[in-house]
Amino acid sequence: MRVWEIARRPKFIVREMDLPLTVVRAEARKYDEEILPVVRNILENKVYGFLTPIELIMPTSHHTSIRVKDVIREYPILTQDDDVSEAFNKFREFKTIGAPVVDNLVDNKLIGVVTYNDLL
Repeated sequence: MRVWEIARRPKFIVREMDLPLTVVRAEARKYDEEILPVVRNILENKVYGFLTPIELIMPTSHHTSIRVKDVIREYPILTQDDDVSEAFNKFREFKTIGAPVVDNLVDNKLIGVVTYNDLL
């Protein structure tokens, strides 16, 4: 089975690298998302990385200066042609609960996200 078959469209996508992490955390809770892909703009939809709950718990107060660009994860990013077992191995290797799925590693156009729950 290929990753594109189980990838789902995220409810929330981060489109600004300079957003405070506290704002992103509030939106992630609102939409109940675990993997938040970070893209540069709406038209390109090019993935630059992603955030997980680990990065979102970093700010300890509302007066923190931590921004998305400071904590963004760049690896792993899955391609739509990856096998599900490859995705599982990448999650274990990079110690993450999920990753964004792109069309290919050159264009990095967002297809969706995959988490451990989606693999099950």
